[in-house]
Amino acid sequence: MSERLFVSSVSPTAARAGAGGHPCQGIWHRDGRGTRPRVGVIASHYEVDFAEHYLGELLARRGVGFLGWNTRYRGAGTYFRLDHALTDIGVGVRWLRETAGVDAVVLLGNSGGASLMAAYQARARAGAADLVPGDLFISLNAHPGRPDVLTAWLDPSVRDETDPTRRDPDLDMFEPAHGPPYLAGFVARKSSMGSTSPRPSR
Repeated sequence: MSERLFVSSVSPTAARAGAGGHPCQGIWHRDGRGTRPRVGVIASHYEVDFAEHYLGELLARRGVGFLGWNTRYRGAGTYFRLDHALTDIGVGVRWLRETAGVDAVVLLGNSGGASLMAAYQARARAGAADLVPGDLFISLNAHPGRPDVLTAWLDPSVRDETDPTRRDPDLDMFEPAHGPPYLAGFVARKSSMGSTSPRPSR
């Protein structure tokens, strides 16, 4: 059995929204027997809501507290700024130490949150004034980072980023003649084109 506590806070660089909402929000998962967890795990993401992360209840049942923490960019990755996101994560880390009273903070970098939490730890250990480092960092199912992932998501049939109507028909995945199902040769060529950053033609 576990219990969940809603946690919300302003950030040093963001006040409450006009309707009253706090920029930093999350859920603190802990053992339902009322014991104070000695270890607190915090996980956050660039834009995905991690408040109800799948590990929250699993860890809480084992006596480890879990803070699924969202920055101001939850669902708004288009506006993402790393410096503000790290500040918001710092709010969660401080909450674990000062309010939850844990003895050790574990930064969990899961999926796209891996590079984000690693950036937080690096900045905090480098002495950033508003950031408190974690005691441990865990990377779980990490992807290579936003630059590589977003590049891989680009449509390789677009030959000129300044003119998206200029396309290579041989790489058009929406052309019925190419699939689905897609032949292995088409997938291999499309993948190789997507692995490098497209450049506008000159």
